[in-house]
Amino acid sequence: MITRNKSTGRHGLKKTIGETELIRLQVSRTVTLLQNNITRHYDALYELRRLTLILLAQQHHTQQDIDTWLEQDGFGVDTDGFWLSLPLLQQFRKGVAPKDAISHSWDPAIKDLEDARSRMYCLRDIGTFVQEIHSRLPGSAWIYYQDITNTSIQFPYIDQVTAITPDFNWLTYHTFASVTPQANPERAIRWTLPSIDYAGEGVILSVSIPVYHEERFIGAWSIDLPMNTLYQDYIDESYVAGQENCIFDQYENIIVHPSIEAGIDKEKGSLFQHKLNSLGGDLAILQSAGLIRGKQGELRLKGRDGEELLAYYGTVPDINWTFLVTVPRASLLDAVNRRIKTAFDKIMKGDFSYRIVNRQDAGHQNLLVEGYNKMAAALQQQEDIRRQAEKALRESENKYRLLFSNAHDGIFIIQEGRITFANPRTLEMTGYTMHELAFLPIADLLHPEYREDVLAHYQRTLENASPETHTFKILNNNQEELWIHLNSVRITWDKIAATLHFARDITQQVELEQQLHHAQKMDAIGKLASSVAHEFGNPLLGMRFVMRDILKRSYLKEEDAELLSMAEKECDRMRGLIRDLQRFNRPTSGSRTTFNLHHLLDSLFVFHRRLLSLNKVRLVQLYDKQEIMINAVEDQLRQVFINLILNAIDAMKENGGVLTILTALYPEKAVISIKDNGVGIKPEAMDHIFEPFFTTKSAVEGVGLGLPVSYGIVQAHNGEIAVESKPGNTVFEVTLPL
Repeated sequence: MITRNKSTGRHGLKKTIGETELIRLQVSRTVTLLQNNITRHYDALYELRRLTLILLAQQHHTQQDIDTWLEQDGFGVDTDGFWLSLPLLQQFRKGVAPKDAISHSWDPAIKDLEDARSRMYCLRDIGTFVQEIHSRLPGSAWIYYQDITNTSIQFPYIDQVTAITPDFNWLTYHTFASVTPQANPERAIRWTLPSIDYAGEGVILSVSIPVYHEERFIGAWSIDLPMNTLYQDYIDESYVAGQENCIFDQYENIIVHPSIEAGIDKEKGSLFQHKLNSLGGDLAILQSAGLIRGKQGELRLKGRDGEELLAYYGTVPDINWTFLVTVPRASLLDAVNRRIKTAFDKIMKGDFSYRIVNRQDAGHQNLLVEGYNKMAAALQQQEDIRRQAEKALRESENKYRLLFSNAHDGIFIIQEGRITFANPRTLEMTGYTMHELAFLPIADLLHPEYREDVLAHYQRTLENASPETHTFKILNNNQEELWIHLNSVRITWDKIAATLHFARDITQQVELEQQLHHAQKMDAIGKLASSVAHEFGNPLLGMRFVMRDILKRSYLKEEDAELLSMAEKECDRMRGLIRDLQRFNRPTSGSRTTFNLHHLLDSLFVFHRRLLSLNKVRLVQLYDKQEIMINAVEDQLRQVFINLILNAIDAMKENGGVLTILTALYPEKAVISIKDNGVGIKPEAMDHIFEPFFTTKSAVEGVGLGLPVSYGIVQAHNGEIAVESKPGNTVFEVTLPL
């Protein structure tokens, strides 16, 4: 039996593919592979012809151009009498010739022939293209062009003296002769009969295509390929004893046969092929023409010794080859008997799924085959009932396993303070493997702030039957904080009390809620600030006018006048504070325009150069190589960047430092980063820096409105502002839509 040729039917029954069917498949596959191989060579010839016509059409040269080429390539007559590139010949003989080198066959007697010179010049650089085509035809020997001027080029490069004489006449060569207008008026691709290749490849086949330029026959492209490269080794496969596979052509010449080889006489230059009639029996009268017309089919024949043969054939039209397989009928019957024995062996081993396919040529054995199949079907029915029950149980288990493995929530079991069972989502959230979790106390996963409370919940769940729900933070394997919403219930696992938990990662949800809370707080504070600013503005303005009037109209002591002047300046400072409060709640006032962001940033530093110099701060500007055009309220963004730049300078005023401005352009946004290497922002202040009136500066230096106002302006432009800080490195990043 050939076990690889089994298939499974709709009901899980294993049906063997009979040897007859295997042979039919072998014939079909062999014919298809031969045809595909031939098609690849046809495609290569069409490509070579197109390339030649393109090169001929595109070249515009003079006789001087040709002379220069021949001189540069070192053409001359070698010691063997050939006109060719002498340096290239020496390179080839030393084994260092270029891989895409082409060789020339050019009789010195016609080296000055105008057409020969012109076409050889046009094709001088074709080697690279022919090399690429040759690489796509594994096993092929030579690709060559023969011109009607009796010149030729070949790839791979060949030392001419090893194959031909200098005065060799290519016009009489069998490949060229097969496609001349007289022999091939249809201008079709032509195959020639097998021949001997004197360059060392043995018995070869040749296929050629004519080249016509401006409706004039000028030459032919040909491919020589060893015969065995077409049919490969797959035709030697045998499925039954006595099977013989062969290929023969339209003249009944045997191309391939397991026990017959073509005779080669290299000295005489002759090739002897055996005829199909040498196989004897009915094969002696088989006509290839009839088989080619039929394309594929089956025959009953008598062999040389009178034995009954079954024959299966398929033809390859393009090359007029026939692939024929003959098998003794007795061998097929033996195969059926072996199959029946195998079937009963399987029954004895409890395999009731095996079936035997009836065969027309099996005779009385078919009765036994039918009896076996009925018996196996009855046994299979009982086996199916048992397997269906097992299948239902497995499906139920698989459903729960599928839900467990693909759940969006983490599912795990805790026993004696450790996780003993967990789904993939739990491992993903914690960053630990199951083996690591099994040895890790559950307390080590909890954030210290929530550890005591969560352990108390766990203990209550163990003691009570009612479920518990809790929200807290954990630390994963990378010490990252995650917010977890946990549902817990008491269960029994492996006869021991345990708790079953369903954990959902709500970190992103908590962060969004915090952002919403911050935005709502900012909105409320902004409205309050605007209201306070309005109520204070008018009285403060009146007080300032009164003090100014007293200063102008009254004669005061110098000390009193100085105090009154200081009070007026404080009023001006309060007016500035009130304007900041009003802008805080109205950050989108003003008209939007489209402007160059880099120009805006450059203009800021024109007015702050002295401030940078006084504080020993070096400026580094790393702008995106493309211009960044922003549609926004220009003066508001100017205020944002001034606030951020001044804060950065202030952070470095003690010891100086580097202020770095970076810009980056993306398809729908621009990112501006303002980086300093100053003292940094303390961790406890990071959550409050965008709140109004929060400041780390002294009362004289600031009131804590710069960053909140900047935050409001960026938000009003549908942008984002973010900050990262540690000692020696603070970065504010502003993202704006284009």
